[in-house]
Amino acid sequence: MRSYSTYYDVLGVASGAADTDIKAAFRKLALRHHPDKNSNSPESETLFKIIRHAYETLSDPATRAEYDAYLKTSSAFRGRPASTAAALPPVADGSEAFREIVWSRLNILLWDIEDFLRENADLDWNRVHAGRKMSQYLLAPLLFIDRWILDAAGFSDHFWDARGAKGMSRDDFFSDLWRRLSGDGRGWNIYVNVRDYFYDVRRRMNDFLNRARAADLLKPVSGAAVRIVDAVLEAQGLTVHHLCYLKDVLGGGTEPLAPFRYSHRGFDGTSAP
Repeated sequence: MRSYSTYYDVLGVASGAADTDIKAAFRKLALRHHPDKNSNSPESETLFKIIRHAYETLSDPATRAEYDAYLKTSSAFRGRPASTAAALPPVADGSEAFREIVWSRLNILLWDIEDFLRENADLDWNRVHAGRKMSQYLLAPLLFIDRWILDAAGFSDHFWDARGAKGMSRDDFFSDLWRRLSGDGRGWNIYVNVRDYFYDVRRRMNDFLNRARAADLLKPVSGAAVRIVDAVLEAQGLTVHHLCYLKDVLGGGTEPLAPFRYSHRGFDGTSAP
């Protein structure tokens, strides 16, 4: 059974819950699921991060409003009745319920991006809005997912060297990939367009989800003071931020995209140059 838990589900509150109820729910869950009370298992550490991230998202008026807007259009949640039951799994090692709630974080992101691509098949990706091409607004979360989750977990492009990146640093590679896919560079071009790049990321993400364990999410990202699970949660916020904006633009919105506030300094400016 798949777990499509919203942040409201994670905290066990209704979508219209008051700030005080959200805070009280977080405190209760934090005490129950804190790693210190669960033998510091990888599952408990990861689950605690999910709980805290849900609280941080819903306790900030701006990010809560953006998240609520996202839930209304997400194919995974669209039309689903609001739940007031906490969708939290046991933290026992090997728990299938735990696996589902963690993995669904990533799956839902890519399902929603795929739906956006399918529903906007005729979109002019070179169209410029507020100083950026439409493709760049979608590339930002995709590059983040690739750089901070897939590459960090060992699921990078299988043809790294063959595609002309031999000898390049990771940061240089992703900066150059941004330029190529944005149509701002010449030379080797490892993907046809942003849609082609998405499906390669989707394929590698499937490999990651089929093989990774809870402990893998706690592995540090090389050269950064963050773990893969931090990137998973950051990717959700970043993807919500950009997808909501793209949908608003296509609906006639004209305001520029507000800067995304990264929760870790190490992430600043890494999703896109």
